[in-house]
Amino acid sequence: MSGKHVLQRFQEEVLRSGPEATLPSNLSDYWLAEIQQNIERCFDGEQDPEDAESESYLSLPLAAVMHILFAKNSDEEFTVPIEAMLKNIEDYRIELALEEIRRKTNIKAEPATIASIFTDRDVMV
Repeated sequence: MSGKHVLQRFQEEVLRSGPEATLPSNLSDYWLAEIQQNIERCFDGEQDPEDAESESYLSLPLAAVMHILFAKNSDEEFTVPIEAMLKNIEDYRIELALEEIRRKTNIKAEPATIASIFTDRDVMV
């Protein structure tokens, strides 16, 4: 499925359900894996400059992070420096991994909330 179609499907299935739906604990297994794969392709050097799809790998995680940031800022206009946005994406990556561990093992990490995500929170296990 092309990046454009994946993003449209993400909007229909997740973003339209509200900001809470974008939290890792509320994502379906499909979206949890899809976002993780996209982040890995962006940050782990799997991008092919000749591949038009490579540009779209950041779209899905960026849409999820922006959705949460809008909720955290009460849908008001705000500015995020690129360095802070990249840190938020890395933090989201960690939250996705924690959620995957929570689902696949007996380790139960406290899931992030809109208020606690992107805050360098302590995770209760």
